[in-house]
Amino acid sequence: MTEKSTNSGRWKAGQSGNPRGRAPASRAISEMLRLKGEETVVVGGQALTAQEALAEAIWRFVLKGDVRLGSKHLKAESVGDWVQAVKWLYTYVDPPRATTTKDEPEVVVRVVRVNMNSTESRVPSTEEEI
Repeated sequence: MTEKSTNSGRWKAGQSGNPRGRAPASRAISEMLRLKGEETVVVGGQALTAQEALAEAIWRFVLKGDVRLGSKHLKAESVGDWVQAVKWLYTYVDPPRATTTKDEPEVVVRVVRVNMNSTESRVPSTEEEI
């Protein structure tokens, strides 16, 4: 006569093999970044936290397409490069919310290309094609 096993070593329904749950994830890198971000740095003769200095550099790049980081110069070589960098920043630095409310206005970005080599530059009117 053979015995039929119905459980085969599994836990009972509703019972966990780890009663204390999963160990909390290590946040060592996040904590180090937070601490480094609170340190004071001097940028252009102005004392800022490292977080503020980083935010200033990011904002400068978004506005102008280039920024100096220490002795390095970061520059978007084309509008496409700039758009890609800004898109990356907004995706990873300030991720989009899962849902939007009706109170939030739609944000429209308009890129105007200006020839910096020309002595004359003009911004097209709203009716003109860009």
